[in-house]
Amino acid sequence: MRDQVSQVTWDSVSNSLTAVNNRGTKALISFRSPGDAEASADPFREISATSSTGTKICFRNLVRTAQSPLRINSKIRDENIPITIKGVATIGEKLSYEDTSGDRAAGIAMWKTLWPSQPETTELQEVISILKSGTEQRPQMKRSFLDDPSGEQIVKRLASLIALFEHLDELMIWEPAFEAKQCVEDPAFQWRMFEQLVTPPLAQTVTEQFLIDVLTIEDMPLRMRCRFASAVANLGNSPYEIRFDRQSKELRDRDLIEAVLLSRWRRPCEQRHIDACVDYIKQSARTDLARDCVIESLVRLHCIPRIPKDCLTEWFGSHVLNTESNSERWRSLVILTASKAGRDWAQTQVQDVSLTAVKDALQKVLDKRASAAQKTGRFENLSEEECRRILSGSE
Repeated sequence: MRDQVSQVTWDSVSNSLTAVNNRGTKALISFRSPGDAEASADPFREISATSSTGTKICFRNLVRTAQSPLRINSKIRDENIPITIKGVATIGEKLSYEDTSGDRAAGIAMWKTLWPSQPETTELQEVISILKSGTEQRPQMKRSFLDDPSGEQIVKRLASLIALFEHLDELMIWEPAFEAKQCVEDPAFQWRMFEQLVTPPLAQTVTEQFLIDVLTIEDMPLRMRCRFASAVANLGNSPYEIRFDRQSKELRDRDLIEAVLLSRWRRPCEQRHIDACVDYIKQSARTDLARDCVIESLVRLHCIPRIPKDCLTEWFGSHVLNTESNSERWRSLVILTASKAGRDWAQTQVQDVSLTAVKDALQKVLDKRASAAQKTGRFENLSEEECRRILSGSE
């Protein structure tokens, strides 16, 4: 029997088209946001195929212009390679690829190319050094971290790792993004930055080993697993599949953990993921630090109406109104304004706010979105009328 496509679905939140054939092979075509598409001159975020056995072919970080800020200008090789598309046509295309060979110097060069106004800082070097030293000693670290009989000690070490990853995400992506006034939403690009800054083997260790090990620790509090999943997922989406069934380990609270991961990786989610987030918010205490991670997951999934109003107000106050970090405010506004409900809600919240910085940041994020939508001609998220209204308000 010939392979036949048995299911095709479109997810408007992640801008992804998924097709599955009768043998269980899944094909995924994901589209970038207009802002990321404008920067790269290519609309595709990921084109991949995954077999039922887990074998995956993946194309990401596609760039079609040498002037794109997402392209490295060093170590580029060009070859004329004929590409045959079965049943369609044969075309000649000039392909380029970056050869970084796991050399961290290439990552630093890339970082400086992307953010020329943000030179490498000693602080960033220190964060990477701490992370690298911990993973190089992983056999010893695993014994002390995962098998320590003191649950309190494990939680303390896990909290330190969470803080380290969150700090790296801020230094690597959001401080430069705030300075450049860019809306960075492609998790593949974020992963590329992380991978080249810390070297690919180290990045793979964090995602393939640390993430799975921590999320499958018996009796680990759910709030800590949520926070850890959020901190690692914010570093970007790796190109390989994360399998939690390795070594017969079971992932407890799978729906909630998957929602935290998939929402940050811009992967299609199901209703069970949304329901798990809503249930957790309703049952969690205000002092639960993981609640912010879960609220953010619903914001990313464009489920603003499902978030209790007092919880959303508290999240907005902590991460936008009252934060002293410009990069945190910028990051939160980028996430919130990705949906129409989020944009409307944010604009109502700042009407009576006297903080000029908050209004200014919101208007700049909205301007960036509206301008990119007009330039790319993509109005699936922002209508032409909304774009005109946003841009007229900034004049």
